[in-house]
Amino acid sequence: MEEITKNGVTFKNVPNSPAKGYNGLLTNIDNVSNGRYLYDDDSNPLICALDINWAGIEVENDKTINTTDELISWIKSNKLSDNDKDVLDECKTLITIIKDYLLRNGIESENTYYWYAGPEDLNESTMPGSSSYWHILKNTNVSNISTGDLTNDTKVNWVLAVPTICNLNNLSNGEIVTDLYDISEITFANGASYKVFRQIEPSKRLNLTFIQ
Repeated sequence: MEEITKNGVTFKNVPNSPAKGYNGLLTNIDNVSNGRYLYDDDSNPLICALDINWAGIEVENDKTINTTDELISWIKSNKLSDNDKDVLDECKTLITIIKDYLLRNGIESENTYYWYAGPEDLNESTMPGSSSYWHILKNTNVSNISTGDLTNDTKVNWVLAVPTICNLNNLSNGEIVTDLYDISEITFANGASYKVFRQIEPSKRLNLTFIQ
């Protein structure tokens, strides 16, 4: 058996020798080399999907497939709707929040600090760690924190926040760009003081570093 990947789909058991009881391979003549199967992307497929008998394959309880049209119909009926995709995204966000909460409460130190980079507006009622844009800062004695490359489909006024205890008072992209941001200090809902930078001119991309 051989393994072939086509259009991102991997076929792990591609026959490369005649099946038992047959002298040759059932395939296009151009797809046979020295009696072995040779995949040829330019050859016309030999078997029409309409002629495939799926032999009552059980795809779920009390559901069997015999014909290709039944298979495609079953696949389409199980496809996620746009609403289902939205719900799934919301669930992923909720799981992230729960993971952060559990991690925060599993740390023995009295305070857990985060840094933030995202499009949300932050204010006194904001709880650090309440969305996926927050990242746990395990050590406040750092000389810099990099946001990495962040993107958004539309231009936004990016907001960044770092605990004032870190004493990281500037932003850099290789050069100090702090003057491109409105700066304030906010005490969030957990009582921690943060330095907050709000971008003056919106952009789709952000890649900055908090520095001293």
